[in-house]
Amino acid sequence: MNSPTMTSEFEPATLPPHAPRPSPIMDVEAFSSNQFLENLPEETEPIIATNKQAIRRALKKKLDTDEEESEFILFSYVGPQLFGQLSNDGGSRGEIGIRTFYDASSLNLIVKIPRRAHEAATRALEFLIVQEASRQGLDDQLLAVGSETIKEDPYSKEGDAAFIPQGPIPGRDDKWPTLVIETGLSESLLRLRVDASWWLTMSSGLVKMVIIISIDRAQPKILLECWKLGAVQHSHQLRSLCWNPLRPTKTHSITMTHNGTSTTIAGAPLVIPFDDVFAIPPSGPTQGDFVFGSAVLEGFARKVWRGQKLI
Repeated sequence: MNSPTMTSEFEPATLPPHAPRPSPIMDVEAFSSNQFLENLPEETEPIIATNKQAIRRALKKKLDTDEEESEFILFSYVGPQLFGQLSNDGGSRGEIGIRTFYDASSLNLIVKIPRRAHEAATRALEFLIVQEASRQGLDDQLLAVGSETIKEDPYSKEGDAAFIPQGPIPGRDDKWPTLVIETGLSESLLRLRVDASWWLTMSSGLVKMVIIISIDRAQPKILLECWKLGAVQHSHQLRSLCWNPLRPTKTHSITMTHNGTSTTIAGAPLVIPFDDVFAIPPSGPTQGDFVFGSAVLEGFARKVWRGQKLI
């Protein structure tokens, strides 16, 4: 299935009035249908499912299996009506906590079943972001939408966590979050990068940043990657002749490891630009980029490792 892939107190702050914004970035390398199935872990189980009961049985069986297996299941021959039934099945979805990625053109459904470490990492980073927005007096200006389903034909996708600025911004489709978190085990890293590519390209740049959390299941090691749209580099001569298309680009990475009593954080701090959260520039002295230094990241990592019983 694999194929090469490419605490001080502040006065309440308010966002400035929304000025007209440029149109969404359109010159973006497209997400191809071939990418949909790229880089699923080799042990990902393919299942033919033609009804909701078959999917539910497979999900429950997967939930009870050894955690050494892949987080993913690939269901084929899933028609739009069946996918709609699954999407509306709050009981089953809530019990298992699945994330879905559906391609109506190929009738393929990828389901990710988060494990404890997965959820711990996602919720811990989500909390840090919400806490920082609150510290800047902007907690009521940022909506955490969790794993809300985003539909962009022929796809429907859920991230692990996402954030949308409150209030209308002229020219911006507010169905798209500005910031998305995608989490998985270390053997799923290449797949997480495919997910990041989908968010950035399908939104035509309305998703400003995707943060990948990659967790090693056997040792205390966590990798964070920040992905944004970046220009494709051409030769000097070509730069003056054509507009550079944009493609998903890794802009930063942070590695967190623990050995004995020592934790090492390489690549800190984690910086999330203010514009990438709120889609407008900061206003006033209390507003600015979200910056998480080594101490904060160590606390984040230790929560995950304790959940894994690795420290």
